[in-house]
Amino acid sequence: YTLKPPGCKAKQYIQFDHQDPCLLGNRRNRILNLNYMQYFVCAVDRASLSAAAEDLFITPQGLSQALQRLENEYNTKLFYRDGNAIRPTKAGEKVYDVFCRIIALNDDIKEDLEVQGFSNSADSKDTLTVFSPPILTSTVLTNVVPVFCKRNPRVRLRIIEIPSRDLHNAMDDPKNMICLFGTTPANVDAFSRRFPELPERHPLYRTKILACVPKRSPLSVKSEITGLDFADRDVVLCRNEEFFLRALYPKYSMSQVVMRSQNKALCFAVIAENSNTVGFSNSAELYYCNHKSLTYIPITPTIEVVYGYLTSSEGIKNPTIVNFKKLVEAEFAKIRQYDPLA
Repeated sequence: YTLKPPGCKAKQYIQFDHQDPCLLGNRRNRILNLNYMQYFVCAVDRASLSAAAEDLFITPQGLSQALQRLENEYNTKLFYRDGNAIRPTKAGEKVYDVFCRIIALNDDIKEDLEVQGFSNSADSKDTLTVFSPPILTSTVLTNVVPVFCKRNPRVRLRIIEIPSRDLHNAMDDPKNMICLFGTTPANVDAFSRRFPELPERHPLYRTKILACVPKRSPLSVKSEITGLDFADRDVVLCRNEEFFLRALYPKYSMSQVVMRSQNKALCFAVIAENSNTVGFSNSAELYYCNHKSLTYIPITPTIEVVYGYLTSSEGIKNPTIVNFKKLVEAEFAKIRQYDPLA
């Protein structure tokens, strides 16, 4: 017999023979969605509609409707209800026992097929999770990702920009994760502590922060920019660049900041249109986004940023991560040869 509740559209179903009329009602063919079995078992185990719904990531109303459909399908009462609390009837206990066996058999079959190489999971894609700050997502990864995907068609690539609310939920498989970073040398330790699952540090490139000003700005003729040059200037900040401003010119006023954005190209465009405006950049950014109307000038005292990636000790040996990091390293090799001051 094949069990199915009315209106079921799911492709996953179980067929089985059973003579208990309490379960089948009559002998017409039916198909029952495997999810309904899991709903039923979870509801019995939790003895609470709200608790079971939370475990199943559905609403209590949705779960109650699914259980009602089961009762309608079998034409018998399966639960005693007392507000939010529920307990199975004698018929419900029989259904529970059968559903538990079916779910267990289904799990055993999938596991056996995977072990023996018959399951489609043998053809499924491995997942590589890449954590990346926005600056590297919009620059380095724009070149790396297309090449990586073309060369590794069997890998499912998951990219999470940081910071992200999904960060902790995604830290589930360190051997298949890599985290790119771009931060000041003094902040590398603090950044790494956010990823204890990825203790291996691999710095790739260290570069100096530059001031960027319009070519028509009085500052454009200077050989270096100091904190005093920021006095009475409008400042454009991208991402976490307020750290550079604070280090260079602690006396700055928030009223000087005329723009904050995640978009570097937009920041450059705003700076280029105002001769009294100054911003920040570095050679890694300028390799991808060099605005022709701007001049880039070294800063005194020197402020640096370091780029690299974090992995686990197992991950660094993972062939998928090896392939990905080779492309990242090749990209930074190109950046290293680029001189924005030339």
